[in-house]
Amino acid sequence: MRRYPLIWFFFMLPVIVRAQTPISGIINNYYKVIEVIPAKSCVRVDNPLGLSYNDQVMIIQMKGVTVNTTNSNVFGAVTSMNNAGNYEVNTICWIKSDSIFLYKNLFQSYTVANQVQLVRIPQYERALVTDSLKAAPWDSTSGKGGVLALTVYDQLILSAPISANGAGFRGGAYATSNSTCSNFTAPNGYYYNASALTPQSGAYKGESASETSITYSGGKGAFANGGGGGNNHNNGGGGGAHMGAGGAGGGNSSTSGCTVSNPGIGGYALSSNNGSKIFLGGGGGAGHANSGLPSAGGGNGGGIVFIQTNNLYSNGYKIMANGWKGGNTTGDGASGGGAGGTVILVINNYVDALNAEAAGGSGGTESDDNTSQKCYGEGGGGGGGIIYCKTALPAGTITAAAGAKGIKQFYLNCAPLVAAAPGSPGNIVAGYTFMQSNTISNYCEVILPVQLLRFSVCQVNEGAQIVWQLAETPGIKTVYIQRRQGGKEWENIAKVEIDDPVTWYHYEDQHLAPGMYQYRLQFIDQNGKSGYSMIRTLRMNVPSSRLVIYPNPASGLVNLYYPFQSDRELRIINSMGTVVLTRKLSGNRIFYQVDVAKLNKGMYRVVIDGQCSSLVVE
Repeated sequence: MRRYPLIWFFFMLPVIVRAQTPISGIINNYYKVIEVIPAKSCVRVDNPLGLSYNDQVMIIQMKGVTVNTTNSNVFGAVTSMNNAGNYEVNTICWIKSDSIFLYKNLFQSYTVANQVQLVRIPQYERALVTDSLKAAPWDSTSGKGGVLALTVYDQLILSAPISANGAGFRGGAYATSNSTCSNFTAPNGYYYNASALTPQSGAYKGESASETSITYSGGKGAFANGGGGGNNHNNGGGGGAHMGAGGAGGGNSSTSGCTVSNPGIGGYALSSNNGSKIFLGGGGGAGHANSGLPSAGGGNGGGIVFIQTNNLYSNGYKIMANGWKGGNTTGDGASGGGAGGTVILVINNYVDALNAEAAGGSGGTESDDNTSQKCYGEGGGGGGGIIYCKTALPAGTITAAAGAKGIKQFYLNCAPLVAAAPGSPGNIVAGYTFMQSNTISNYCEVILPVQLLRFSVCQVNEGAQIVWQLAETPGIKTVYIQRRQGGKEWENIAKVEIDDPVTWYHYEDQHLAPGMYQYRLQFIDQNGKSGYSMIRTLRMNVPSSRLVIYPNPASGLVNLYYPFQSDRELRIINSMGTVVLTRKLSGNRIFYQVDVAKLNKGMYRVVIDGQCSSLVVE
């Protein structure tokens, strides 16, 4: 089982185009976290249906910000971020009932009472977006949604947009007050119960990263990053916020009837804590209304987009997490726009220009319909969100712009206008590293019953090379290599008896037809107890793109034969799994030379495009 593999020599054939997995619509699954157990790197969920070993997941806390609740001009200002916005990406190593055990330690803290969810991240080798890819809208009742996340190991091609527009925190709901109003005792408080409509003293605030009780649900005061609602009578709603603050709504500028200006205040900007926290865009506040004419209320904020891939082909299509526009009105207060959301781009290579947006929505338009002396408030603009890039900023259009203030039109004989305000722009950050622990969970080792340091599968000629490394092997006597294809059951393809002084093993599964295969290891100890490794997936290609190495063994220049394509990366990996040499290739060719004279003697793997071959350095 620990033999050097044979090297096959052959004539190169034309390159075969590799298949893409078509994806569209909502591809994520969402789970409410009901308990977090850091000591076991475990989360419990409401229902684990649809989760599996080796699934990549995101844990994220959606709310939990605390705010000032005094009835003053600082109402709703953030007093503590707490654990709100904490997130990390991990991999499932074991599932037992509703308990999900993770391969790496949790390193962020979470408060389950503040809506923590686990999001399954689908993984593809190559994917093609054939129709709009969307985030499920955030649902505060279930505590789920708002996140669009995927991992594509080789290339992601867009032939449709990727969108979390309006998938964030909800805008303040539209409601119709009765027509009671007063210029002498006009509501000037910062919060009211918005469900009281006789009259409604303050329209609904936008949803935010802080939990809002019914007591504080309405009124002009912003609530964390949610925009404030317009107060009685017909004042505009404030815009939602994210990294950029929301803009204030427009005021009542009438010269007859109810004339008091008390517009909604724009939402407060949040802190990302240097990128360790991510948020949905805040909802815009609703405008105060009494005419009974329909309106849409405040705009929803943008959701969260997380994309991890080696190569992105945008083809002119957008990646978006924009806030929605606030609702328009006629003869009432218009509503504030939603704030932009979060876009995280873990992308190594942008093949063409990027078009990414996390912009705030504009405030709603208010029409006075040429009614003399009746002049009401437009909506405030939503604040900009945030876009993170792993690399330096690529070419293209990247924006976290603020939403414009709403338009006020068809007004006559008004007092000096109390205009709404646009939101503030968000941020664009280069060189970002997403939140992920580097420490393997001790509890997963207990479950496995072995410390597995390395486990990889790659194509060699017409077969798969399975390589694994154990840190130590107390009590482990046997390892079964298991394989499955499609929806078939797992089958044992090899049995390896463990030799205690040896920690590095490899096996070749030969003569495989093209297609998708999965592999895992089953460990058996001396008492018959068993456990499983994580799952590795391999797509076998037709044998037209084999990697051939000559001479092998080698001590100097090595000739590599393969249909090399421009901008591909060649890696040489030592027996410890460390990459010791990389080359970014330029130009299409079938021959390449590498000097290995400076490498230590030993066995290496040469990897390109998921293909690998063994190399012995003498």
